[in-house]
Amino acid sequence: MTPDCPHRFIFICQAEQVAAYGLREKLNAWAPGCGIVELGGLTGGAACTVYAARHLINYDQQVMIANSDQYVDVDINAYLHAMNECDAAGLIMTMKASDPKWSFVGFDSQGHINRVVEKEVISDEATVGIYNFRSGGQLVSAIEAMVLKDLRVNGEFYVAPAYNELIEQGAKVIHYSIGAEGHGMYGLGIPVDLNLFLSLPLSRQAASGVGN
Repeated sequence: MTPDCPHRFIFICQAEQVAAYGLREKLNAWAPGCGIVELGGLTGGAACTVYAARHLINYDQQVMIANSDQYVDVDINAYLHAMNECDAAGLIMTMKASDPKWSFVGFDSQGHINRVVEKEVISDEATVGIYNFRSGGQLVSAIEAMVLKDLRVNGEFYVAPAYNELIEQGAKVIHYSIGAEGHGMYGLGIPVDLNLFLSLPLSRQAASGVGN
């Protein structure tokens, strides 16, 4: 999922896993010039994990967040183009779903996104786990505002609800649907999902060019 535009990867990892699997060497080989943040344990949620990398984020440039437990079969350049084409402050990759384990985007009567929620089915568009913000500064400010309001879900701070801070300010947030689970989006976070993905020809395509 490497875009054509200039970019820099930032990887946020558990320090013990970096040491155990030689991740610093591997990540630098796969993404030269990348930033690596090593955590000493669990955080207060995905938003807090992202916030730990704030010193490496360019506050004036677009930023994309991608969870590590999914593979998406999508033209990443077309996805990124959507944000500029629509002059949006936020862009959310979505899929068709109805399971409350996901995050969901909600729409007003005109079809515009008016809220983003965790673990509550409010539409048939669930977030994939890939989120874009017009600027790194917007992302960091949204996380800080959410934390100050103590807006947790199941005791944790998630990334998706941070868009509500932008929406409250009148910013435009759009979504880009890529299909459905198993058809565009493939979970990797639990053994049954990972084994299913590894059984598909797509997994070999995804791993091509990646060293051991």
